[in-house]
Amino acid sequence: MAVVSIVVPVYKVAKYLPYCVNSILRQSFQDYELILVNDGSPDQCGQICEDYAEKYDKIIALHRENGGLSAARNTGIEWTFAHSGSEYITFIDSDDWVHPRYLELLVQAIQNSGAAVSVGGFQKVDTHSQDSDRRPNIVPTPAVMGAEDFLLQHQWDFNYAWGKLYRRKYFAEVRYPEGKNFEDTFTTYKILFAGKKVAFIDHPLYYYFYNPEGISHSRWTPSELVVMEGIREQIRYYREHGYQRALEKEEELYVNHHAYQITRIRANREDLKQNASHLRRLRREMMKLVRENPEKYGYRKMPQCYEAAYPGLMEIYHRAGKLIRAIQTKMKGKNEWKR
Repeated sequence: MAVVSIVVPVYKVAKYLPYCVNSILRQSFQDYELILVNDGSPDQCGQICEDYAEKYDKIIALHRENGGLSAARNTGIEWTFAHSGSEYITFIDSDDWVHPRYLELLVQAIQNSGAAVSVGGFQKVDTHSQDSDRRPNIVPTPAVMGAEDFLLQHQWDFNYAWGKLYRRKYFAEVRYPEGKNFEDTFTTYKILFAGKKVAFIDHPLYYYFYNPEGISHSRWTPSELVVMEGIREQIRYYREHGYQRALEKEEELYVNHHAYQITRIRANREDLKQNASHLRRLRREMMKLVRENPEKYGYRKMPQCYEAAYPGLMEIYHRAGKLIRAIQTKMKGKNEWKR
């Protein structure tokens, strides 16, 4: 009976999957089971999963019809509850890889602290040609904190499903929403706040592969708005449970995401006409937020949000400021000459 269940959803990553799996096989902590969930991948991924499962007893290959990342993760979770007695569960995306001490350090952190979740730092990489960080003696002592403090300090990696080790019992009633993008925005906070305590290791243990030509250069589609739904869900949760600091932080993120989505739509000029209704709605919402909370989201505090709501006005504001300062300087010079 393995201590840790590792769930790896697999889809169209034949080029990268061996790199991911081999980084897991090299772990210093070996008391794990690796569940490869082939999500109906049309390439060679299914066969690669089978080859690994045939060669290593601790690897299980599951195959399902394509249902998306959430469905694949849920399949892995459900398999562990039906067939495994593992205490912990972690998720690794199939084009990423992990530090050789990833499991060892996260298990130590969660056991020594009594936390519900242990989290490692991560590093973005744009190539698979480099080895994982093998520096074993530079890992700091984990910082143990409440879920709310973790959100405040590490908001931008708070929601990611990967890079975290969870006590599996917290997934008894929690699953990833199928058919939605940004699925971890709807899920991870539930585990973190239900468990209350988080152990964080401020050292890269997870290597996140990203395509430099990815979302920031791709065409905007309405599916990106799903993340707003996830943030609204978190805002409701924090409000209902009295997490005031988390509420304020998430509300600020919500406004920032409005600005980001507006910027993305405007930059996607080829589809601007067909996305015009989404742009108008987001701008109306942003204008409302700015009007109702000028001390939080006004032009002095968050100029990027003000510009998203009122395009062009920030340029007028800056030009007016320069003109006023020039007049003041000129008047000051005249007054000094008169004296």
